[in-house]
Amino acid sequence: MFNKYTYNLFVDFVIIIKIIYILSLIRLKIGGVQYHDIVVINNAKLEIVSNTLIFLLLIIVFWPGLKGDICIQHRERESFFLLGVLGLFHIITTAV
Repeated sequence: MFNKYTYNLFVDFVIIIKIIYILSLIRLKIGGVQYHDIVVINNAKLEIVSNTLIFLLLIIVFWPGLKGDICIQHRERESFFLLGVLGLFHIITTAV
């Protein structure tokens, strides 16, 4: 489906988008945003993109059409861990 380089690039892109979303969320929580309504709308769009990319990544990793066992190597394990930590951080920041 993907070659290894494209897959690694996609994983990095997903992580970067998620980090940008979290930073934007923190910026909203702290305050000091000049155009609050516009930033809230853009943040909602960024959340949709971020979550969609994470779900696409999970679909790619666990695609039922792939032959053989699912092998999550060191890079994927680190990426999933980081996305999990960012997801928990997102839940905590939106709950507060």
